[in-house]
Amino acid sequence: MLNIENMPALLNKGDKVIFIAPSGRVNTDKTKKAISLIESWGLDAAEGKYLYKRDGIFAGDDSERLADLQAALDDKDLRAIFCARGGYGLSRIIDQIDFDGFKRFPKWVIGYSDITVLHTEILRKTGIPVIHAEMPLNYADSNISAETLASLREALFEGRCSYQWMPANLRQGETRSVVAGGNLSLLYNIMGTGLSEFLRGKILFIEETNEHLYRVDRMLMGLRLAGVFKNIRGLLVGGMSDITDSNVPFGKSIEEIILDVVSDYHIPVAFDFPAGHKSDNRAVYLGREAFFRVDSLSAVLSF
Repeated sequence: MLNIENMPALLNKGDKVIFIAPSGRVNTDKTKKAISLIESWGLDAAEGKYLYKRDGIFAGDDSERLADLQAALDDKDLRAIFCARGGYGLSRIIDQIDFDGFKRFPKWVIGYSDITVLHTEILRKTGIPVIHAEMPLNYADSNISAETLASLREALFEGRCSYQWMPANLRQGETRSVVAGGNLSLLYNIMGTGLSEFLRGKILFIEETNEHLYRVDRMLMGLRLAGVFKNIRGLLVGGMSDITDSNVPFGKSIEEIILDVVSDYHIPVAFDFPAGHKSDNRAVYLGREAFFRVDSLSAVLSF
């Protein structure tokens, strides 16, 4: 359950934040534009020492990315950490992170995609809520919705994060519990870390991009075999973007695959939640309790 004492403070103008890249290498121009945007919100933005480093596909080698992340987590003066982009890289360093300083000086950690690995480890090790939201790589992208950045600002400064939408596919019901999850393939990747037990009793949020239908089915079946779905309180499905079929048709849509995998469990399910790898990627608190209701007309997620 939510530990109010460990909640990072909402942001105020003048607060110090930092941009780091714990995963893939960043685009310098896009990152600089993102920093300017965040500074226009009245925040004092710093850059990680290795933010613009490159080592193959990574933003610096493992030791450099770890150093920036560890320093940001430990810094008592920071109020938020903006992860510049996803990609791949956190799985290589996640077991080396010390969260003692972060527990003493909680701050918001913002990102999605590969940042799912970090978010989940933070929640498992500290219980401190995080924010699944758009990353600096895309702040200047003209294709993202106005709500994408507006919702992040509201979550950070005002503590507001509640949505109502009309899912095309659903299973009715309601529940109240802590929301956890993120990118499906990253959750599947860390199944061996005790993820199933961690997700017990929670509302599971999933999103995915650029996968074949059969691979999505395989990952979901992996979670089912691990007992994830029989123990969660609800399933919140965000963007399922660029999910393609293989040469031999799988025979089911993405909605049919997901509903089939939870068919034995009486939990509310809603698709089309506006978060994930999509143009409308709104901020979602992970690690906070929310009310989740799905009826014949709409779905509601309210923190």
